[in-house]
Amino acid sequence: MAWQMEHSAESSASAAAVWRRYVDVEHWSEWSQKGVERSSLDGEFEEGTTGKSKAPGFPEGKFQLVTVEPEKQFVSEAKFPGGRLTFEHMIEPADGGTRITHRATLDGPLTFVWSQVIGRIVKRGMPEGVERLAELAVEKEEEERKEAEEDKDREARREETDEKFKEEIEKTSQGEGDKGGASIPGA
Repeated sequence: MAWQMEHSAESSASAAAVWRRYVDVEHWSEWSQKGVERSSLDGEFEEGTTGKSKAPGFPEGKFQLVTVEPEKQFVSEAKFPGGRLTFEHMIEPADGGTRITHRATLDGPLTFVWSQVIGRIVKRGMPEGVERLAELAVEKEEEERKEAEEDKDREARREETDEKFKEEIEKTSQGEGDKGGASIPGA
């Protein structure tokens, strides 16, 4: 008999902002502090790619991405003797933001054993992790928005400065402006 746990949280972040937290595998511990000490991916965030994750107090384990639907869901799977852990990570539109749902399912002939060990970690970390992900996605989205505004402002100032510089060059080349400036060879 399978063991399962699920937790959902609402976020004002966009699906894209939540997705960016998912594909940033090396930083999963930022939102899943009780469930993940470190994590890595052995390639692109796509179906079939393998990775590693380490839960507090346990050895590092391998997982594989079995389903990847950008900005909607991804499913990872870890296999171990007599069992399999499947983690579903889903993003759905909700009230101008998103609803984030994580579901863990343990199955296999030794589910009764693994649910005592792995189930304890999932119960301890999943609710807080999903709630933190909902908050972190909003924080990161705001940071990205501010950075984009600052970049846009810098670009506008650069273009304005370039335009003024071109005008000064044009004035100088037409004999207007400062007569004591640099000379133009051949003039």
